[in-house]
Amino acid sequence: MAFGFLRSVNLKAIENIQSLGIPNLIQHLGGWSPFPAVTINTVITPESLPHLAEMVPIAQAAGVDSVSYQHLMFSDCSSHDEAALDVEQLLADIPRLKQQARDAGLPVTFYPRMSESKLRVYYQGSEDELNRKGMFPWYMVQVDMLGNVTPCRGFVVDNVKTKTGSFGEVWNSRRFRDYRNELVRLGVFPDCGRCCHRQY
Repeated sequence: MAFGFLRSVNLKAIENIQSLGIPNLIQHLGGWSPFPAVTINTVITPESLPHLAEMVPIAQAAGVDSVSYQHLMFSDCSSHDEAALDVEQLLADIPRLKQQARDAGLPVTFYPRMSESKLRVYYQGSEDELNRKGMFPWYMVQVDMLGNVTPCRGFVVDNVKTKTGSFGEVWNSRRFRDYRNELVRLGVFPDCGRCCHRQY
């Protein structure tokens, strides 16, 4: 693994976050660390399904902080292969994977979170059966290594290298509020698909 590259990306991300003034707030709340929490994230696919239990020992050996299993995203809600993933096998595996991680002392998440019935719809049902809610831009923002501030892929609200205001001003900017208002109006955007940031 290219740890030197990861370190430089991490330092660049820290620099961009600091330029937003966020560390002062997080430090005030007692939760700031200059080092990232490292999670091994595994996307659940037909190919990875038989190997999901292998991730916890790998995570332990690597000394990471947590394990995450991410449901496969479909960019087009109306076209996915219903037979591609054995959903019943996945549903049987989830409790075992959670217990395996607990036994190893590792926090584990399945992302996006959803009930058993929603999981079946997610993989086998239609778009009309899913909630039409995207909440991501109300509780999270991403700052990439170039300094772009974005609530979601491909939509840049600002850039920390060129901004003149505080993080609060970026968060409450006209552009960011217009984005949220449009999401409220539509529920989800056409390209949201089965995105992991939707509410299921």
